[in-house]
Amino acid sequence: MTTPDPIVTVTAYAVSCLPEGHPARRHYRLDVRRQGDRWVIEQGGEYLNLDGSWSADPWLFESAESALVVAQHHAPRLTVDGRTAADVLGGAR
Repeated sequence: MTTPDPIVTVTAYAVSCLPEGHPARRHYRLDVRRQGDRWVIEQGGEYLNLDGSWSADPWLFESAESALVVAQHHAPRLTVDGRTAADVLGGAR
């Protein structure tokens, strides 16, 4: 009997401008994850739409690559309490 090869499936990516281990990273992280045969960008229970707006309903991307492009574009613009990741890294208040 032949042993089948393992199949590895990527189902999520984390996109953030803060390094791993930074205490505020979870607040500045966009989760790109598979939803069925499509991909969504989520942060804090809301979904990022193609135009940069947030919604309770997910915008479905055709591929992980397209969702990652959008997430990477918006990650530097993500604000928490009026501060971007650059502000956090630079110590701005």
